[in-house]
Amino acid sequence: MKKQIKTNHGGYKMTDERRNEILNRAISKYGLMNQMNMCIEEMAKYIVEFEKYVLPKLHT
Repeated sequence: MKKQIKTNHGGYKMTDERRNEILNRAISKYGLMNQMNMCIEEMAKYIVEFEKYVLPKLHT
């Protein structure tokens, strides 16, 4: 087993190999288009939260 790198918030940093393994398993199980749609949905959530934080500061 490879050495795990601890993060500042108490968790462990995921290796590129582990991330790729998880992504490939998800694509194999659910399909590429479903995973792309999930990615777009998650990015949309981040954009909404970003706008809540940034836009009020731009108008002050």
